[in-house]
Amino acid sequence: MRAALLRPPLYQRDYAHGLGTVYTAVYRPGLGEVDYLWPGGVEWRQSFAAFDPGTRAVTLE
Repeated sequence: MRAALLRPPLYQRDYAHGLGTVYTAVYRPGLGEVDYLWPGGVEWRQSFAAFDPGTRAVTLE
């Protein structure tokens, strides 16, 4: 399922025309978690109860 979230039509790369996806997220409310996903295998898991602010650097193609 994760791979499908990072492919068209859900994930768009037409940034020049304002149609680009920056990231996507998988929410798990029952577990109190969210995973932020970028192409290239970059993932960032966060807990709703203990969110850890931070940054991620990715290159958008």
